[in-house]
Amino acid sequence: MIGFIKGSFLYSDNEAAIIDVNGVGYQVYIKSHELGGLQIGVDYQYYIQSIYRENIGVELFGFSSLKEKHVFNHLLSVSKVGPKLALSILDNLSTEELISSIIDKQITRLSSIKGIGGKTSERIILELSDKFQKQFKTAPTSKSSGNSVTIIQDLHSILQNLGYSTKQIKAVLESFQSEELQSNKLESLIKIALKRIGSI
Repeated sequence: MIGFIKGSFLYSDNEAAIIDVNGVGYQVYIKSHELGGLQIGVDYQYYIQSIYRENIGVELFGFSSLKEKHVFNHLLSVSKVGPKLALSILDNLSTEELISSIIDKQITRLSSIKGIGGKTSERIILELSDKFQKQFKTAPTSKSSGNSVTIIQDLHSILQNLGYSTKQIKAVLESFQSEELQSNKLESLIKIALKRIGSI
């Protein structure tokens, strides 16, 4: 499963960007307002969610952050919300705006998005409001601890996408000290995690 890609933009195909990764062109569906701003030959990177669709095969949906990808997957868990509609929702509202709208039960704001009626808005709020409240509105005790939580969540998602078991991921994440999480960039932490997970 592809969890992340980085490569140069070749051209757009319908709602997708064709990204050249070492000579292979990947078709990645991204938000339309981002698609219009891509420049040919410039490198871009995306966190990928692979979706299998009958009679079509696997489609790749790309996101600029893991948080946005998490929200996308939450939207997919709602009945009658498919990947294209979920992407459209994220195209109309920023990740933070969408989270706030769902937590605050702003049905009118959601239903104003093309393709979403009142019933779909109500269903999204009913199924996701409490989940978003717990996941995104838990106030950290300090800036440092908040950053550590976010980093742990990012590492967990990346390792999961790479196919490691829950047991392996839990063990390697517990091996990190708070100071270690704060003093290293995510890329470095990924390398450290992969090195440690090999010995578990």
